[in-house]
Amino acid sequence: MSVYDLFEHTQFLIVPPAPDNWNDPCFYIKTFGPGIIAACIAGMALVVALTQRKIAANKYNLDLFDKRYEIYNEIIKLRRKVITGDIVLSSNFKLLVSSHDEAITYFDKMPLLFENINKKMYYDLCKELLECEYIFRETSSVDFVKSSIIIQDQKTVKDDIELKRLKDEYNQEKIVRFNERNTCLQKYMKKLDHMIDLMEEKLVISHKPY
Repeated sequence: MSVYDLFEHTQFLIVPPAPDNWNDPCFYIKTFGPGIIAACIAGMALVVALTQRKIAANKYNLDLFDKRYEIYNEIIKLRRKVITGDIVLSSNFKLLVSSHDEAITYFDKMPLLFENINKKMYYDLCKELLECEYIFRETSSVDFVKSSIIIQDQKTVKDDIELKRLKDEYNQEKIVRFNERNTCLQKYMKKLDHMIDLMEEKLVISHKPY
């Protein structure tokens, strides 16, 4: 059997592909449709991923803000106690120490949540507190001794002029000791206020939810 007869009697016909018909809309759909659909799905997936990323970032920022604000609020309470506690006048240094001790846990968390605050700042604050403790103890003991002397002099000194001179001298010394206490306390407050200012710089959240 010749090759011609083989092709003539075969059941399969080799049909050449139809030429591209650019005027047929179906040709465009069949050619570009799958690619367009795939691109749309990929774009939607990208939008969803970016949205989820923003939501996660906002949740992280809000959680971080809540933790930072808790610490900030406790330190503000400490500052208010120091200001309103009349510590300098009453020599009630225990109020400052107890308030500071109550806030120690929050001081320890500061460097972990506020990157612009380090442990050295807290150590410097504690150093000022110890300095205040020494000055308050010394000046308070002097006040006690001087007041005892004045009481004794009132009983022994009969001259009113001399007694007035002793009282004036005592009051002048009392003012000096008051200034010493106030100076050391202001140093402590200055370092505390600096830490509060640094915390306020980080207490910022975006007003846009997405």
